Amino acid sequence: MEWGIAAAACLAMSGIMAVAWLIQQRTGNSGWVDAIWSVGTASVACAAMVISMQRAGQGWQPRTLMVVGLVAFWGMRLGSHIVSRAVRGGDDPRYAALAAEWGESFRMRMFWF
Repeated sequence: MEWGIAAAACLAMSGIMAVAWLIQQRTGNSGWVDAIWSVGTASVACAAMVISMQRAGQGWQPRTLMVVGLVAFWGMRLGSHIVSRAVRGGDDPRYAALAAEWGESFRMRMFWF
């Protein structure tokens, strides 16, 4: 993978996770962070694979398309599972424990986490 694609993927994930943090701040439900992470990671990975394949002039290779499909399926399956859990309400116990441990600094530490 080219460095430019890798850098763009890192920037995209940073933006996606900043949005996830904003959503967590507004809803008070940290479960949305995990849902957004799973879908965002799969989406960025799939895009990076397709762009890399096209830039290398390889066309649509069946093996790469299979990997893209499996990664997309994984992200959507995991994301939908976590979304269903987040919609039911209540904060994820792992994040609640972090909030208790971090106290007043939870908001900013959650951003960097």
